[in-house]
Amino acid sequence: MSTIYGLIPKNSKPFTTSNIFTAQFNVPTLGKYDFTATPGNRGQTVFRMVNSSVYFIASLSFSATTPEGDFLSAIDISAAANFPQWRLRFNSDQTILHPYPFPVVTYFDDRQFQTFVSSQQSEDILLMDFSGVLNQIAALVGVGEIRAQVSTLVYEIIDNNWIKPYRDKSASGFFKI
Repeated sequence: MSTIYGLIPKNSKPFTTSNIFTAQFNVPTLGKYDFTATPGNRGQTVFRMVNSSVYFIASLSFSATTPEGDFLSAIDISAAANFPQWRLRFNSDQTILHPYPFPVVTYFDDRQFQTFVSSQQSEDILLMDFSGVLNQIAALVGVGEIRAQVSTLVYEIIDNNWIKPYRDKSASGFFKI
């Protein structure tokens, strides 16, 4: 796999993650499916990290339990904060991985993401938040709940000959690209 840092070592350990976020109709916002106001949609564990490894998030997938056209047609555009979006952050200090949340503009499968993450903490957790508000459109009448799923393909890089030069290029503490 080619990246901006060269090849990911062959002994890297691939794994996938999946996070499911829910919004119930009328709970807590009347007439809406409100992912933002649902507490379970903040701080979901994506994966646990150890400080001796570097993690490469290679790709992402997104879908929901309603047809894509219905999901996109139902987006509440009355405020920018209502647009469905997700973001990654670290548990140890709540640092956000990227400065802006990632808006959901379409369903996608295996979209390249190519982000390295590591932590100097002995153990840390990468968390995901999902927010957004959907209106109940005609196609969603009778739908009591919508679930959105974000999946990642991650490689745990354990090769010290790769990790040392990578860390030498980074500042102390967290390093994120």
